[in-house]
Amino acid sequence: MPFSRIGGLAALVCAGTYMIGFALLVTWLAPLNFGTASIDPDKVAAFIHAHPHALIIWNTLIYIVNAAALVVVCIAIHGQLHPSAPGLSTIALAYGLIWSALVLGAGMIANVAVERVNQNFPADPAAAAEL
Repeated sequence: MPFSRIGGLAALVCAGTYMIGFALLVTWLAPLNFGTASIDPDKVAAFIHAHPHALIIWNTLIYIVNAAALVVVCIAIHGQLHPSAPGLSTIALAYGLIWSALVLGAGMIANVAVERVNQNFPADPAAAAEL
C-alpha cells in the first residue's frame, strides 16, 4: 500500500476523532457546559469522579489518537508535495509536527488533570473543582 493511501486513511482517522469528539461534546458533555464560559467546575469535578475512565478515553481519542494520525498525515503530505515544492513541503511538515506535538501534550495534560481531580475529589471536592 503506498504511503499516500496510508496518509489518506490517517486523515479519515483525524476526521473521525473530531466527529466523535464533537458528538460527545454536544450530547454527553453538554449538561456540564463544556466548551463554554459558563462551565460549572463543581459539576465537572463530580462528573469526573463518577466517570473518570470515560473522560480519559474521550481525551485520549480526541487528542492522542488524533495527534498520532496527524503525524502520519503530515508525513504523507510532505511526501506528495516534496517533488514539486521541497521548501514548502518541509515548512508544512515542520508546522504539522509541531501542531501534532502540541495536541499530544494537551491530551496528556488533560488526562493527568482528570486523574488528579478524581484522586482529590473524595477528600476535598472544592479543591478538586478548583483544579
